[in-house]
Amino acid sequence: MSKDIQFFSIGEKIWEIDKLYQVEDPLIDISRQDEYRHLRNLINTKLLPKEMEIICMSYGFYDGKIYTNQEIARYLNIQEQVVNILKKQALLKIKHMLEIDNSYNKQKKFK
Repeated sequence: MSKDIQFFSIGEKIWEIDKLYQVEDPLIDISRQDEYRHLRNLINTKLLPKEMEIICMSYGFYDGKIYTNQEIARYLNIQEQVVNILKKQALLKIKHMLEIDNSYNKQKKFK
């Protein structure tokens, strides 16, 4: 894997994923796009920089390519086991934040 991948700084909040999910067809479910934006925002604001890189490389959010843990480890110059740990940690954070959001939204509906 080459080192010429363009990573975005956390402060920029500009992601290639926007290009992947742009609406060309008005029939596409808008709520689905909102979910992608929300997920992207969580990744951008709640994860540590290395966790963010691992998640984005693992799920193709940078350039559409899904990288293996071995490729990510080589790129970040860390052990593959560390990639596994950081990925699990990041996914747990995202899951927790989504659960909090869902709980808040349910409470808001009943008020």
